[in-house]
Amino acid sequence: MTISSLPLADSSLLRQQMYIGGDWIGDADHPVNDPASGEKIAFVPRADGKLARQAIEAAQVAMAEWKARLAADRAKLLRR
Repeated sequence: MTISSLPLADSSLLRQQMYIGGDWIGDADHPVNDPASGEKIAFVPRADGKLARQAIEAAQVAMAEWKARLAADRAKLLRR
């Protein structure tokens, strides 16, 4: 298998954190290993039950706001 990567002109676009309720949370301190080679391929943040609950609650709030928008407004946001 070949893995290729594209250059990222703006490195601030790459975040190895969780985006919960409008905030970036957590440090990327948990290694992810390729099961075939054992090689470390990434680091991701750890989440506990408290953070999972925060994420669920934030998603529920966002969904309610999204559903309240007119379909035409949602379409404009998705097309920009």
